[in-house]
Amino acid sequence: MYKGYPVIALCMARVEDERNFQFIQALNERVVKAGYRLFVYQTCSDLFWNLLPEEGDKAVFTLMDYDIIDAVIVFSEIINDQKLVDDIIERANREGKPVFSIGLEKENAVNFLFDYTDGIDKVTRHVIEKHGCRDLAFVAGPKGEVHSEERIERFRKVIAEYNIDFEDDNQLYYGDYWKLPTIEVAKQMIAKDKLPEAIICANDIMAITLVKEFEKKGIKVPEEVIVTGFDKTIESMLNVPTITTSGCSIHDMTDNIVNSLKKVFKGEEIENKFVSGFELFEGNSCGCSSEYNIKYLSEMFNEAIDGKNYIYDDSKSFNEIFEVMMNVPSVNKLPEVMNHNFFTDAAVILNENYFDETINHTKLDSNVSLDDDVLVIFQSDYDLKKYPIKMKKREIMPNLDEIIERNNPIIFASLNFYSNMIGYICFYPRVYNAQYMKLINYVQNLNHIFGTYCVVNNLNYTMGRVDRMAKRDYLTDLYNRTGFYDCIDEVYDNGSSKYYIVASIDMDGLKKMNHRFGHEIGDASLKTIAKSIKYLRSNRDHFTYNKMISGRFGGDEFVVFAAVDNPDMVEVLKSSILEFLDTYNKKLEQPYSVSVSIGVCVLSSEEFDFEYALKQSDVKMYQDKRGKQRK
Repeated sequence: MYKGYPVIALCMARVEDERNFQFIQALNERVVKAGYRLFVYQTCSDLFWNLLPEEGDKAVFTLMDYDIIDAVIVFSEIINDQKLVDDIIERANREGKPVFSIGLEKENAVNFLFDYTDGIDKVTRHVIEKHGCRDLAFVAGPKGEVHSEERIERFRKVIAEYNIDFEDDNQLYYGDYWKLPTIEVAKQMIAKDKLPEAIICANDIMAITLVKEFEKKGIKVPEEVIVTGFDKTIESMLNVPTITTSGCSIHDMTDNIVNSLKKVFKGEEIENKFVSGFELFEGNSCGCSSEYNIKYLSEMFNEAIDGKNYIYDDSKSFNEIFEVMMNVPSVNKLPEVMNHNFFTDAAVILNENYFDETINHTKLDSNVSLDDDVLVIFQSDYDLKKYPIKMKKREIMPNLDEIIERNNPIIFASLNFYSNMIGYICFYPRVYNAQYMKLINYVQNLNHIFGTYCVVNNLNYTMGRVDRMAKRDYLTDLYNRTGFYDCIDEVYDNGSSKYYIVASIDMDGLKKMNHRFGHEIGDASLKTIAKSIKYLRSNRDHFTYNKMISGRFGGDEFVVFAAVDNPDMVEVLKSSILEFLDTYNKKLEQPYSVSVSIGVCVLSSEEFDFEYALKQSDVKMYQDKRGKQRK
């Protein structure tokens, strides 16, 4: 429950599909009327192909928060990954939430099923009773396919009640639910001496195809032959003539679901299975008058105009986002470029670590779920200046208290790169088909943009690491000789400093230490010297410099180059390093100590030459070393 509203989670695929859209619309009307709210967790794929991107797509179901979800509805029939369906049901059972399965019968769930054969029953009786047809043909789906065979059997049963004969060889055809096989069926029918009075098709696509093929040959529908469909697709309503067809009774189904929810929430017992029948839709293809195509033609025309107006803006906006991500990958710039008309009623949320360049989001074995902390980079209709903002994933999205009062479904879709979930989008417009049609476009474009950024970011990071490996000493992480010379110009700072210091630092007795105590101790000592130089860099209050670089030139040779304003920094440099090592040796309490010989050359900026200064510092370093050896 959220803010006093029981939350119903609907798990499904492809909300933009017309049948699914109509189901959401009908369910939401009844859910809101009952005082509940609908959260829709959807995949942009129907999860049929078992591809890597589908793993990231179905990660959307990991967003389901059972602390606020009161019941779960799984549209099992349209999600092709039945293991996923079973996992969702099992999880809801463990959480003690009632679960409803739509379209497929599942254990541990209340099942809401469609009687698909009822649609065939209704259209067959219609052409017999209202239009007096006795000579009938049937165009089925694939031979042996379970639903196709069920529809054939129901057709046989109905015509038997009216004592109508039926011969498979002459009156049963297989159009495989698709256009090309149905064109062949039309040719076979036309080749015969006489067409049947009525042709009952097992779906709308085959009915529409027959009508068009007959029209090409000058055969009029319905004057010369009646053709009916099944499914009540939008194509059947827009066809000329409109197709007489049947469609599942979504209103009956959603009424049963919400009534069951009410009983469950009251603690009452409910049935385990509900079966909804089909409704007949009379069209012109059987000779009945029909006005529903006018309504749908008008709606489709208006949506087409809207789509045309948005195509340019959508394309321009996605290009702007892509450009920002590729050229100036700053999360702070994204809210502004994402604030376009197509992002109304939406929030875009990314994993907090998405912009962390050290994380390889292109790895295919990454976790598909998000971390607890997420980053809201955009939300339409709210102050863009405050975004991006951090948020806990369990908070779902900002301003949810206000949005939930709008009574619109809140739709969640995963933003993913291959199998990796990198974020999600919350979509909450009013239930309007044109908006729902855009959702898949938004998600796919954002996946492309954010996924490309993952690749580019990983390449840049990898190239940076390769460059670092080429220029850095692997043991001390100081520059090697190549890296040092590549960066030497950075210290010159256009001659604004008064003096330049070059220091040569050489470890004392490295060979003896390696021989007596082992190379591990020798390596540890070299690292300690590097730390003393890094300490010099970080201790700017003591060693005041303008710019500085340092490197390991050989086995035990180190070089420091610094721009300073005070020549006295020479002594500060030496004393700082020696004091650091002295403190280290006292803490170490080992039979060996780490010491160095140091030579430093300081020259004014007017007379400075690096190679000359390096040679002078080397001379002084060896003088320091020989002085120690004489003692």
